[in-house]
Amino acid sequence: MSTEPIRLLNDIPDAPSLPMIYILGNSHSGSTLLGFLLASNPHLINLGEIKSKTWLKDRFCSCGHPVNTCPFYQNYFSTFNALKQAAFHKIRSRSLAPLLLAGKMKTDPDTKANLNQLYSAVSQHVIEHYPDARYWIDTSKSTWLLNAWLQVIPAKDIRIIWIKRCLHANVGSFVKRGSSFWSAVINIKINNLITSRFLKRNHVTYLEVNYDRFYDAYAEEAAAISAFLGIAVPSSYASLHNHHAISGNRMTRQSFTDQFSGLRKDDEWKNILTGYQQKILAWIS
Repeated sequence: MSTEPIRLLNDIPDAPSLPMIYILGNSHSGSTLLGFLLASNPHLINLGEIKSKTWLKDRFCSCGHPVNTCPFYQNYFSTFNALKQAAFHKIRSRSLAPLLLAGKMKTDPDTKANLNQLYSAVSQHVIEHYPDARYWIDTSKSTWLLNAWLQVIPAKDIRIIWIKRCLHANVGSFVKRGSSFWSAVINIKINNLITSRFLKRNHVTYLEVNYDRFYDAYAEEAAAISAFLGIAVPSSYASLHNHHAISGNRMTRQSFTDQFSGLRKDDEWKNILTGYQQKILAWIS
């Protein structure tokens, strides 16, 4: 992999600021899919989950190339990872209790500076490769990262979309990947509570989209997203080579690297969850 030196902000004249679309939600809620669907507009650049520890293993980009030959990452990957490590190493390990109790976590000045450097550097790199870009997309989902981004990105430069998914399907996706039923339920319920309280207490403007409507009514969801972003999001996917996701759901990324075959009805959970588990979820939903 490339070992190019990190470019500091003072080495970058007039560091640009490109607006971000930030996708909130639970794990396995459809954020990776939504990132690609948004990229049906050529001016929306999908970079997947920025929070992910992409330096821990070899990565394959959704554009179809390993990172060392990807046009977007090949001379940038080491810098990208170093900037992320500096920006996230303190806030990643913090307790989320302040978000639940106080509604916000304060970020220290050094971390803010590192976050700002990451945001500006990514913005510049996107603009260099996509001069007509209007937004870049972070599908990280986490409230802790949104809390941090909001302390360095002006409100006008971040659009927040909260993707929600039916509890049965969301729990089923956790169980499919090896989680226990009850740990999945608790994880989802707590995260929804933290997210809801954070948005309300900080008076954050956001759009809520419904993954459960993607199969039957995505055109309506796309129209709502278009109105929220002020830019048209097509109701059907087209590959425009404007996604470079190296993190997020692996199977979803693979489906867009190859030939996307269309949205599937979200009912696999019916074969994953027992009848008793389904009754419990119907009761607590």
